[in-house]
Amino acid sequence: MSTALVIKLAENRGEGKEDAPPPSHSSVLHPIPNISLSTWNVNSLSLYGTTASSLARRDNITDNLRRLKRISQIVCLQEPHLRSKDNQALASTFAGWTRKYNNADGRQGTMTLISPCISKLYHIEDLDVGNVPKGRIQAFRFVPKDQDAQLQAFLVFNGYFPTGGTRLNERRIALFNALERLPNGEHTFLVGDFNF
Repeated sequence: MSTALVIKLAENRGEGKEDAPPPSHSSVLHPIPNISLSTWNVNSLSLYGTTASSLARRDNITDNLRRLKRISQIVCLQEPHLRSKDNQALASTFAGWTRKYNNADGRQGTMTLISPCISKLYHIEDLDVGNVPKGRIQAFRFVPKDQDAQLQAFLVFNGYFPTGGTRLNERRIALFNALERLPNGEHTFLVGDFNF
């Protein structure tokens, strides 16, 4: 720890000063956001299946999502395999939660589910990821609603990177470049399936 930081911390604790008031929030180091976040490449929610095996798979996935819901404040999914206009998937399983969809027809897509305990405390801003193919990256900024609540803003990036096809490395690098252009300087949770 640098000498300057030790001195600053000692000053904030009031060492060397008689009857010093307790440190204000603005004079101490800010806490790191402490949220419980889960990420899962679900490889299809099996929502549109009609066979016995797809219905059994859907029930199993739903049970696992309910378990994640009990232990997580934010759940990030990759490859939900939703139709492009589906904005009701998991509405009953995650009732009361904020559901953010990034659907693409095909095998890609991301979905971010946000607990009411987070949305009650934070404004959730969708960040523009630029010219990124649909279903690859979601980016959000969480800003405290009450500036006096001693909460810190934070970012969540949920990504699903390509796993094959032509120009694979070029396409992956383009996604990392898109992430690099997003705002920074706040605590960031980068989650997903990067297919390395």
